Amino acid sequence: MRNRLEAKVKARNTAVEHGMALYKQLVEVFQPLVGQKILKVDDDLLAKVKQNMPSFKDLPEGISIFRHRAINALAWKVKVRVPVENAEIWVYQDVTVYIGDTDGQTLVNILPPFEGRTDWTADEVEEKRQAYKEAKKKADAAHSALYPFGEHDH
Repeated sequence: MRNRLEAKVKARNTAVEHGMALYKQLVEVFQPLVGQKILKVDDDLLAKVKQNMPSFKDLPEGISIFRHRAINALAWKVKVRVPVENAEIWVYQDVTVYIGDTDGQTLVNILPPFEGRTDWTADEVEEKRQAYKEAKKKADAAHSALYPFGEHDH
């Protein structure tokens, strides 16, 4: 299980790292286009926008970036696949990077930068899981002590 957690942590850190870099790249493309039509009726990017987009073809193995279709938002997804050591499985993590809001086919504004932690460790996650288990056990005991009254008076 530890190998799986380590792979998951690596995938998460990598996804966030690439998400933050992606935000910077895409804001350079879209900042000058605020207030302009950037989308076709079918929600695809206009050709004049596509020509300024970075290529997502030469990414490191296990990383993919693609447009995330969202109502009234311009967003991309970074998906990361990491192999689990000594196992024939992969773990996946993804982040959605919102660049701006749209109104129909027009880019209305640029959203604040995508941020997240890139320094998670398996040890830290295990510590937080243990703290959660202990707190949950206490909360469950307190909830049981309320019987037969429960939390609310309906």
